[in-house]
Amino acid sequence: PGLAKKLLRRDHLSYIQMLELDPQQKKGSWTIKVEGAGNKVQANGYYQIISAGEQSFREFAGEVRVAIPFVGGKIEKEIAKKLEAGQKKSIETIEKKLSKP
Repeated sequence: PGLAKKLLRRDHLSYIQMLELDPQQKKGSWTIKVEGAGNKVQANGYYQIISAGEQSFREFAGEVRVAIPFVGGKIEKEIAKKLEAGQKKSIETIEKKLSKP
């Protein structure tokens, strides 16, 4: 984050996450725009709910691209880690709610 802030010349990093949902198809797509980054940072993907008998699974996939020479790959990995952590937290929250009587 500190390196990204320095390269984007901003005091803080903020982003907008846009979700497009299709509840009937049990699918959605997401896009993240980092404010002040222009086209240097792109992140998008999809998720879907897959029914398998009595269970359901959520598939989440995406792509992160950072077009900043020498450090883009490192920033991509950090963003991907945060996205993955967010998904894990979401799953934990859902599991807690489902386990309550």
